[in-house]
Amino acid sequence: MLSCDQVTFTYEEAGRPSIRKVNARADRGTLLVVTGKSGCGKTTLSRIINGLVPELYEGRLEGHCLLEGEETTSQPIHLLSRRVGSVFQNPKTQFFTTDVRSELAFPLENMGVDREGIRERLDQMSELFGIGHLLDRSMFALSGGEKQTVAIASSCMADPDLLLLDEPSSNLDVEAIEALRAILDKLKGLGMTMVVIEHRLYYLDGLADDFLILQDGRVVDHLTPSAMRNLDRERREGMGVRALRLDEGSKTATPEEEGGPGLDASRSGQETLLRIRNLTYSYRKGEEKALQVDDLTLSSRDITGVIGHNGAGKSTFANLLTGLLKPDHDQTRFTLDGKPQTAKERLADSYMVFQDVNYQLFCETVGKEILLGARRKDLFDEVASRLDLEHLLKRHPNTLSGGEKQRVAIAAAILSGKRLVVLDEPTSGLDLLHMNQVTEMIRYMRSLGVMVVVISHDQEFLEQTCQRFITFREGRPVRDSPELGDLLQAL
Repeated sequence: MLSCDQVTFTYEEAGRPSIRKVNARADRGTLLVVTGKSGCGKTTLSRIINGLVPELYEGRLEGHCLLEGEETTSQPIHLLSRRVGSVFQNPKTQFFTTDVRSELAFPLENMGVDREGIRERLDQMSELFGIGHLLDRSMFALSGGEKQTVAIASSCMADPDLLLLDEPSSNLDVEAIEALRAILDKLKGLGMTMVVIEHRLYYLDGLADDFLILQDGRVVDHLTPSAMRNLDRERREGMGVRALRLDEGSKTATPEEEGGPGLDASRSGQETLLRIRNLTYSYRKGEEKALQVDDLTLSSRDITGVIGHNGAGKSTFANLLTGLLKPDHDQTRFTLDGKPQTAKERLADSYMVFQDVNYQLFCETVGKEILLGARRKDLFDEVASRLDLEHLLKRHPNTLSGGEKQRVAIAAAILSGKRLVVLDEPTSGLDLLHMNQVTEMIRYMRSLGVMVVVISHDQEFLEQTCQRFITFREGRPVRDSPELGDLLQAL
């Protein structure tokens, strides 16, 4: 079905190949997982498979990438895109219309399929994916999981030979990941061939037929599910690969010291308490409340994880905490160590790392970005080193990968010197190594006396990072516990 033979690719003006002599195979009806450290060549391999190399990315290609015996690079992109359906990490980047029905119809309209044929295929896909109730919804009103489902359904409209998915779980909550798994299982049962590029592996246990592990552009291992499941921790971590089982992943935490080796945990000083009372928020006057918090206290002693389904109110809570939104009424009380805090003071005392960090990168170099508004410039060298940013300091932020941008935003948060840092999905797109680095830097922030709140769906990361977990449901904090497992079962 798909066969890559000794594939080597060097981007134009690059000093060395991004992938070297890669061999890979996916037989019809199988699911191949491609994983490895960030920058290992996964994305480059995907671009060769779906024809973005050489259509959008020029360079020197050697070897052969064959789909049903035909070279992918020899086919016009408009023909290859019918045979290879692509689902990108951020589904918003591949949407062309404003409502679900039009989005599903769009690929077939481009192919010149008649109205009746489009309607028939649309009915088939909406039934297969269970999205009939979404057909007349605005694309802007969908949750993250719904957007991902629509993106996959749209990519299947043309009945492709192969479906290529780039980190499809990265922005999904626990429930949405289970729905994603069910969709992939259903497609596999129908004989769909799939290549999934992924860091987060646990939901693919029992679905994947093969695991291809890349490192520095080369294939370092090609494992069966059984071999992947039994991979010893030292070897797996050496390859920068996350665990196939969550119970194994929770054992990969970084060192227990508050700030990591060489840092003085005593710098944490006195505990800071932030108390929130009578907090409500509605996005439009007269609408049902999007958030209601009666009485909640956060402490700098604990790294607090905020969990819940997409749409549960987590991001609204974060925006109110940091002063980016104002509460509905004057009865709301924020007190920091017993002293009342205004929205203006909250804005000055807090820093938000957005899920989409592109919204907060402004400077022409990474170095300048990290120092923008920094109060703790004395930490620059230490933070750049610990977040593996030293070799990127002269690069423009827009040229970085998603994971690299995430680390730049976290570095800027640390140097900001703010008393409260809220991170929204900080491990989106991160491999094992950089996930552990983020855990270490969050602990480092706590050692500096910073109150840290983490919003995440990444169970592996949450388990090794946080000491307290608050569950939001329908805009309210409904559970508060030091144990993540119990909360996840209750979702």
